Amino acid sequence: MSETLRYLLPSVRMTDPHLCTDSHALLCLRRLLFQGLVVRNGIEFSGVLAGSWEAADRGRVWTFRLKEGARFSDGREVRAEDAAFSLLRAASADREGQLYTVTHHAYIGSARIEAAGPRTVRLSNPEPIADLPEFLADLSILPAGWKDYNDGTGTGTHTVEGMEDGYALLRPRFKGQPFLEFREEKDPEARAAAVAEGQADFALDPPLLAVRDAGKDRRFSIFSWSTSLCVVFLIRCDRPPLDDPRARLAFNLGLDKERLIREILHGLGRPLNGPLSDRHFGRDPSVPPHPYDPGRALRLLREAGLAEGFQLDVHAPCRIPDEGPRLAEFVAEGLRELGIDARPVLHEDR
Repeated sequence: MSETLRYLLPSVRMTDPHLCTDSHALLCLRRLLFQGLVVRNGIEFSGVLAGSWEAADRGRVWTFRLKEGARFSDGREVRAEDAAFSLLRAASADREGQLYTVTHHAYIGSARIEAAGPRTVRLSNPEPIADLPEFLADLSILPAGWKDYNDGTGTGTHTVEGMEDGYALLRPRFKGQPFLEFREEKDPEARAAAVAEGQADFALDPPLLAVRDAGKDRRFSIFSWSTSLCVVFLIRCDRPPLDDPRARLAFNLGLDKERLIREILHGLGRPLNGPLSDRHFGRDPSVPPHPYDPGRALRLLREAGLAEGFQLDVHAPCRIPDEGPRLAEFVAEGLRELGIDARPVLHEDR
């Protein structure tokens, strides 16, 4: 047996490859076993199983042409019927979404998906889908007829050697690559300590303090990258008093986001100019983020007739992000400084 690398993840589960999720732990395993038609590099896309693609009819019709030579873990070549099967399977109404993630069905559930040739798959949708490559970047291509992991895996670098809840061992498909052993450890402090003490080689999502202080602790190194994760607090705009745009603007002006990033995230974040990051299709980089201006926020609340304040619950999950409770308390504290009776409400099950 070749070298085995040991990984600690906050969760180790062999879930359905078409489960919609933004869990780093689940996606870490999935991307080793399955590939998609395209991959995302920042705001650009390049082909993985697709050699080329094009849009027609103002984004309603998308045609993907598969590369030659790509093979599944059982050695069979990837064909258009596999891609069509995978897109249809992912788009079915019974495919689930995790943690309120929008499902594939919401995007392409009404599309006609067909193999238009041995290596050509076509998707025709009643409405334009301008950001379809972004959506397809993590949609796994499976062998046609795939039911479960007993039917093999996709075209990734590894296959499943052994699995159970909390544990997975992946076998390399190509010579010279290591086996990968994944174990579940929910405590981020314990994950970081295991790497520092040589009990594991890698740990996903270490504590933010460990990331900030990595240069001081020579027992491990930090590898990080920019993601499209956005932490936003959503507001119901269809009922008083939040149906008044002055109240909503006051919220944005009255919260010190720079201090939030500095104190809660230890500097590991950037203020947004809206609900999208610079890695999202549709973000306008020319719009500046709202400044911190509590004086103007108070004036706006007075103009809206809300000087006496009102009650407001600030809901947040206890995990994903793990900083949810501290973020909710920070937001509630900032709103209380504006005279609003705000309290955090935490949810164990997001």
